[in-house]
Amino acid sequence: MLVQVSDLNAIFLASPDANVKFSLVDLAILPLPLSVGRSTSWRSQYSVLTTFDLRVINSLTQHIKYMTRMIAIGDIHGCVKTFHKLMFDEIRVRKADTIYCIGDYIDRGPDSKGVIDIILDLRKRGYQIRTLRGNHEQLMLDTVKGREAEARWLKNGGDATLKSFGISSVLEMKPDYKDFFNRTRYYFENGRYIFVHAGLNFRREDLFEDKHAMMWIRDGEVDKQKLGDRMIIHGHTPMTLEDVRHPERDDVLNLDAGCVYKDRPGHGYLVAFNLTDQEWMVVGNCE
Repeated sequence: MLVQVSDLNAIFLASPDANVKFSLVDLAILPLPLSVGRSTSWRSQYSVLTTFDLRVINSLTQHIKYMTRMIAIGDIHGCVKTFHKLMFDEIRVRKADTIYCIGDYIDRGPDSKGVIDIILDLRKRGYQIRTLRGNHEQLMLDTVKGREAEARWLKNGGDATLKSFGISSVLEMKPDYKDFFNRTRYYFENGRYIFVHAGLNFRREDLFEDKHAMMWIRDGEVDKQKLGDRMIIHGHTPMTLEDVRHPERDDVLNLDAGCVYKDRPGHGYLVAFNLTDQEWMVVGNCE
């Protein structure tokens, strides 16, 4: 086997399977970042690697593959213990990961504030957490419009959110939390993936124009011609775990397995999907 590459990414492409083992007779001509009497220039010098060096490269490729994950997480709804377990026991989040939270962090569950605290703390420590705006965040933000809007939010689980923050009105919320909610995004795009809380309105020429649809739409028809080769990652509409893991379409993925609805058959799961490795990560409600 003779492999010639010019950078570490190409090493991964040359041997994407981190379990590949090289024999003593295998040789690879590779640029080395090692300092044992060799040049440290990756692009101008090449050296013949020993079997030990090849094992090091295999380990590095596995590490790099693991570090560049893109992961989406479904609706949390105040289930802080479940969210904590998913993030730190199942995902084992790392700073090089890009985590997309689909929205609906608050309401109905026991500790909405605790969920936001985890996200804020991770961000302060350098983790890449992208936060979408769900319909429940919008309901909360709309309470400034008056009593009718506030009553609507409270009817949809806002009372549990106020309790977790130890306040009687959104107006009493500390600035850091208000800033968090105000900075949530209606959508994100990353490569072929579109991350949005509820979905898109394909009746519009501009798919990203209808912000209300992004937070509220259900069972909207998908125009394959407009979507192209992209894929929509969303939540909002609770489904059984079985239905979440076996979607009807290959261009739309709903990650809401009704974490907060643990008494409903087939629901009560917080779901994450690793888009890089096409891997499911699931935690049952443990509140």
